Amino acid sequence: MGGAYQTPCSTGTCSYQIEYLVLSSIFYCENFEKTVDFVENMLGSHESEAIENLKTLIQKTELLLELLYIKGQFKKIVETITQLQGRIELSVAVELVEKFESELEPPYSENFLNVLARNLDWKKVQGIGQVLGGRGVRIDYTADLSVVSNFKCIPIVSVEVERVFSELNLILSPQRQRITAQNLKYYIVIMWNNVEVE
Repeated sequence: MGGAYQTPCSTGTCSYQIEYLVLSSIFYCENFEKTVDFVENMLGSHESEAIENLKTLIQKTELLLELLYIKGQFKKIVETITQLQGRIELSVAVELVEKFESELEPPYSENFLNVLARNLDWKKVQGIGQVLGGRGVRIDYTADLSVVSNFKCIPIVSVEVERVFSELNLILSPQRQRITAQNLKYYIVIMWNNVEVE
């Protein structure tokens, strides 16, 4: 097996535990036969109790069924979250959420709708995203409509905001305590526009 047999990493797009767990489950589902072969060929006659337990577990047909269930039900969650974490326009993000909502099946669809209902501004954000994407004509927004275009690139999730604060902590290190507000602004603009385009 060697280096070809590796589980998904716990960094990058897998940074959140749920993503890591789902991606690991998908990996083991897609590589189940290789995993069984690897486990069956572990050690010799002096096996540890943990390996014995693993060998017993891997022989149960329920394990593969459970992995298949996770892959079928939760892969779309990870894909959608990963897309939402990117730098995308609000209209695209709203379309992703709406598409995800339409593809969910009970009981997950009800849970997801409950989460959206608790977000009091979701309908406003959704309406603005639809207008900006050319899919809506009416929004429930009481402020000046001329500012709606300012919402074009706001992030729909807080990941981008958290990323900016992390980068600012790197910029405003103890060695750079005398940086002026104007230079900090220039630095942020340069940093923001210096992203790799896929």
